[in-house]
Amino acid sequence: MIYTKYPDPFFDNDSDLAAFKLSAAAKKDNSWTTLFDYARKHTARFDQTDLAPHKCYFSEAPLIGGRTKTMDHFRPKESGEPLKVSSFSTAQGSSLTIDFQDVTKGYAGYGWLKFDPYNFRLSHQDPNLAGGKGEYFPILFGTSRLTNGSSVNTAVNGIDEYPLLLDPCEPDDCGLFTVGIVDGLIRSIYDPQTSPTSWQSNPTEHYRSDWMNWVRAEVSIFVFKLNQTDFVRARKEVMRDNTKVFKRFLAGKDPEDFNCLLNSLSASSPFSLAARCAVLQYQLAPTASLPEMNELEDVKIKIVSELRGIEGPNSTFPPPY
Repeated sequence: MIYTKYPDPFFDNDSDLAAFKLSAAAKKDNSWTTLFDYARKHTARFDQTDLAPHKCYFSEAPLIGGRTKTMDHFRPKESGEPLKVSSFSTAQGSSLTIDFQDVTKGYAGYGWLKFDPYNFRLSHQDPNLAGGKGEYFPILFGTSRLTNGSSVNTAVNGIDEYPLLLDPCEPDDCGLFTVGIVDGLIRSIYDPQTSPTSWQSNPTEHYRSDWMNWVRAEVSIFVFKLNQTDFVRARKEVMRDNTKVFKRFLAGKDPEDFNCLLNSLSASSPFSLAARCAVLQYQLAPTASLPEMNELEDVKIKIVSELRGIEGPNSTFPPPY
């Protein structure tokens, strides 16, 4: 998962968005299908909006064919249930007990957001359906759900809700994942954390703590099925290919290899977080000389700078580190 600025005001006059609004005004249940191309353009390089492939906002898997492609109501239109399991295995293999969610059941759903474009996320069927998120939308213990009519347009106002799921369209959420170089597993950037003492007396104070960032990342991996076999296999292949090209570029400085890296790491490419981790976490052997290590860091900084320039104002890359 990498950050996708959606909806982007740059596309306010997009013809697909206009078609959706007409369909939504008529309350057509399948109006969301008109948002596919509109959502796709948000993952594109700013100069190539007509060329971006359909790509899942959650898993980054390519969406090939109608069977895999859905538009997820991030906040479910007819429900909003807490997780039903009491615990699950984390990406690190430990067991996480779910004692941090509000357990109130029977919420009628976020029905007023059914036709709100701000509530949609382009998704592969597995994170959304097929045992994925579906009706679930867990929120933090001791907090309340949005009230009827509340906006989810964060550009206008903050959202008075504390979801446990990470949102690919929320920049503070998207930096909480990394990919294992060897195993291809999505995991939190934080090591397993212990809950703070007496956190339940003021849960919102801990919402952006390292502990809750770790919890939310693990909950999202579990709910969105980010480590299902096909996704992991594809990530490992992407990482293997990019490591090979990166080594070749370091040895020969071929511009074609550099452009290949830029394309793979671009937000429009499938599994680009895996590609970025393969390159930016690449290390030389301990026996490498200081000039070789300095050159490696210079190349990484150059790649990040070039990508920020290509992707424009909506770049998903941080400034050169």
